Amino acid sequence: MWRTWAEENHDKAYLSSLTRASLGWSDANTFPNGQWAKGHVTTSLTEFFLDWANAQDLTADPLLGLCKEAALCIATALRVLYRSDVWLPKDVAHIIADNGLRFLSLYRILSVRS
Repeated sequence: MWRTWAEENHDKAYLSSLTRASLGWSDANTFPNGQWAKGHVTTSLTEFFLDWANAQDLTADPLLGLCKEAALCIATALRVLYRSDVWLPKDVAHIIADNGLRFLSLYRILSVRS
């Protein structure tokens, strides 16, 4: 689904496939930790997930709803950061920090609930 999304959105899919190995997910007792070298893959996967999640009714799955909110926070923080100059104006820094801290808070909640 991600590769199809990437093609439709003119996004470069640097991985030929997503596998347990590329996700760094050796077994069900460990958490995945992406094994790729390009930051773009993470950005692309996040944007794909947000597009997918926006098309779903997530009311029956509160964890996925929190995942969507967390993905939106980190995507916003990184998008604003990458589009900014080296020196951030105060208002821009607040946007990045608020979204980054909200992401970390949601990540903590998700890590203990899953």
